[in-house]
Amino acid sequence: MKNVFAALPVAAVLALVFAAPVPAETPAAPAALAPAPTLDMVRAGFEKTPVVRCAFRNERRVKGLARPLVSRGEVLVARGAGLRWHQTRPFKMTLLAQPHRLVQTVDDQPPQVVTAASNPQIFRFGHLLADIFNANIAALEKNFTVRFTGTAGGGWTLALTPRGAPLDKVFRQITLDGASPSQLDGVVIEDAQGDTSRLRFTDHKTAPATLTDAERALFAK
Repeated sequence: MKNVFAALPVAAVLALVFAAPVPAETPAAPAALAPAPTLDMVRAGFEKTPVVRCAFRNERRVKGLARPLVSRGEVLVARGAGLRWHQTRPFKMTLLAQPHRLVQTVDDQPPQVVTAASNPQIFRFGHLLADIFNANIAALEKNFTVRFTGTAGGGWTLALTPRGAPLDKVFRQITLDGASPSQLDGVVIEDAQGDTSRLRFTDHKTAPATLTDAERALFAK
């Protein structure tokens, strides 16, 4: 348990022990908040982080189920190489979203490969995740109406509403948020059936700014 007295100045501790009056201190002026970011600031912030590694927690609420479905894992995003979504709990599942293919592996089963030629719709949905993580606004605006809100302190939200089929048959809205212009902290996916997925991202690491040999090998599988 944290020692409360260890966090107090000596004069305050003596006052508590001996009941001696202590002169009141002038309150410190509140720190100035960072200005509300713009969409261009968020775009520029993401461009400065070509490689992002983080952990995720996904809580999915499905109609008819009393408890949410929770999964955890890690994400690796590298501009130009793609996205690696690696779920570790409750079972292992890996999705590689690369410019030319999608590769999904569940547990120890053989990988399933999807290309734009073999299944255009699944290929498109898979790359939507990569566009979200890269804040690829130009790509997102082709398929969604984009509504951006910046807040004092550096926070922001980006609400995406599908423009039409087939995305409007799957999603009602996707909302992104971050505490700073260069970081994605959460995604809320509201699907057309009324179910909701809430993803939170933690332990962001942007160094090194290039893939390690081990990470590069993950994209080569």
